[in-house]
Formats: sequence, structure tokens, C-alpha cells
Amino acid sequence: MSAPSGQSDNLAMRIVIAGGGTGGHTSPGLAVAARLRESGVDVHWIGSRAGIEAKRVPE
Repeated sequence: MSAPSGQSDNLAMRIVIAGGGTGGHTSPGLAVAARLRESGVDVHWIGSRAGIEAKRVPE
């Protein structure tokens, strides 16, 4: 991924993905997070401790 015009390349992109409770939100979110991480993006997840994401989202 390249930095938008006018931004320095040394700025890290950070993304927060929120969702969970069911696989309908968690599975696509994990797929998107994996691709973003492959591109060097710092990805964080916000979800519940009781939903499926508690088991499927890596630390």
C-alpha cells in the first residue's frame, strides 16, 4: 500500500475492526484483517469476550 499523496511514507496505517457475536461478522472481518496485515497495516479488533471472536480472533 502506498501513502496517500502529501503524506509521508513513514506514517503507519492503523485500522480498527469492530464486530462479533456471530460468525457472520467475525469471519469476513478476520479475512479483511489478514489481507491488511499482509500489506503492513497495524490491525486491531474490538469485540465481545463472549462471542465467537473470543475464540477465533488471535491475540
